[in-house]
Amino acid sequence: MTGDSKSAMQAKLTTMLRHLDELEKRLPAAVEAYLGDRDRQLAVERLCQLVVECAIDANALLLSALGEPPPQSAREGFEGVERNGVLDPSLSHLFRFTLVSFRHRLVHDYERLDNRIVHRTARRLLEAGRQYVAAVSAFLSRQV
Repeated sequence: MTGDSKSAMQAKLTTMLRHLDELEKRLPAAVEAYLGDRDRQLAVERLCQLVVECAIDANALLLSALGEPPPQSAREGFEGVERNGVLDPSLSHLFRFTLVSFRHRLVHDYERLDNRIVHRTARRLLEAGRQYVAAVSAFLSRQV
């Protein structure tokens, strides 16, 4: 892995952490406070989208740096980083089957969003996003 690819990855992780910090500020612990504030809902939805997209982008950068072909889908990217020992299977599974689908629903408005589910999923994303950054950062620190 080159220094340039590590720098690109670290920049992406820094951006992801900024989005996670902003999400944490805007996402109230109580769902009732979330349900009554449409401006907050829109901000949270956009930040969730950005966090997942940062992870998707980071996966592509990482796989490329490891000499692998680019992933053909977001799910394939998470499979690839799991296969390379970067993410544990449970975190990879959460991103592949819950958070990527959540992002698709946010972006493409496939269905009417249930704001209670958005709140709950955003809370899960806060934890999972930080776990993702920690796992990728640890992997990068082991690379010479």
